[in-house]
Amino acid sequence: MWDARLTTSLVLWLLYVSYLVLRSSSEAGSTSVMAAALAVFAALDIRLSYVEPLVPYQPSQPMIGTPNLNPEMQHVLLWNMLAFCMFALLIAWFRFELERASQKINALHIQKATQSTMAMTIAPVMLFFVDEKLLHEQMSSIVSW
Repeated sequence: MWDARLTTSLVLWLLYVSYLVLRSSSEAGSTSVMAAALAVFAALDIRLSYVEPLVPYQPSQPMIGTPNLNPEMQHVLLWNMLAFCMFALLIAWFRFELERASQKINALHIQKATQSTMAMTIAPVMLFFVDEKLLHEQMSSIVSW
């Protein structure tokens, strides 16, 4: 059996350590906001750590998979579990589509970069041949004088 007071004390110490790590490692602009949000959760845990011993301990009976659970509540539980799994699948699908779009955009950037590189290499070559033509024309006009 787990002890609620020991567990909340452990969570309180972990929150304290994470607060210290946050204060020493985050960027200058976001430190105060993130530390304040963490302090709110730590303050809630302090209250649970000291109020919990005042509530009498009542061990609960296992409910799922036993006849103790009302059949109507079992249906509600199963529908909620199904809805949660469907929501998780929806989030995974959105993440998959986002990654696929990111890969397509990266491929287009690479394609554009290679095309512009080819254009950059062709342009000096074309200028070289154009300059050579102009040079021949100018030389022929000078020779004809």
